[in-house]
Amino acid sequence: MFRLCLRLSTAMLALSGLVAAAAPAHAAADILEGVTFSDGGSATGSFTFTPYSYLATVNIVTTDGLSAPTQGSLLPGFSYASGTLLPNSPPASAFNFTSIASDPHWALVLDLTSALGYHSYGFDTLIAGSVSGSTLSGSYEVCVYGCTGFASGSYRLITGGEVYAVEPASLTLLGVGALLLPAVRRRFPARRGVA
Repeated sequence: MFRLCLRLSTAMLALSGLVAAAAPAHAAADILEGVTFSDGGSATGSFTFTPYSYLATVNIVTTDGLSAPTQGSLLPGFSYASGTLLPNSPPASAFNFTSIASDPHWALVLDLTSALGYHSYGFDTLIAGSVSGSTLSGSYEVCVYGCTGFASGSYRLITGGEVYAVEPASLTLLGVGALLLPAVRRRFPARRGVA
């Protein structure tokens, strides 16, 4: 029985390696968790990386603000589908996402405590937004230009949240194990009445 378990474990590891190698280059998503703004709005969604740690896909949505903040503006929500790394080469600890609508042009800046990339996994905390004079730092959403009903530079600060990077190898291993479990149970049914 021990040899069988050892063989099955070895087969599962080998199969999970093959599945991980055959997976798309940007299969694992970095997911926004609990991201809140100074006006009560929130941000949800995810983004992925290429194997070279550049942004591959972006799907982030911010919601309307709920109440006038002590710092910043009460802003509507937007959708973001593209972005750049800050600095322009990986690994990056900050990201500048641009709104889908070209006019007005909004930017969502996420500043993290450590760099993210294709091989990153686990939680990373967002640096809360702050303002000094007219300079924004940390994480925030801002109107860059063409802001009907808002002055250029209208902003709201991110007050908290995290980015969770899913580890693709763990998900693959769990998936393979879940697929093989019924086959093992059929091959070796439970023996009843054996002491």
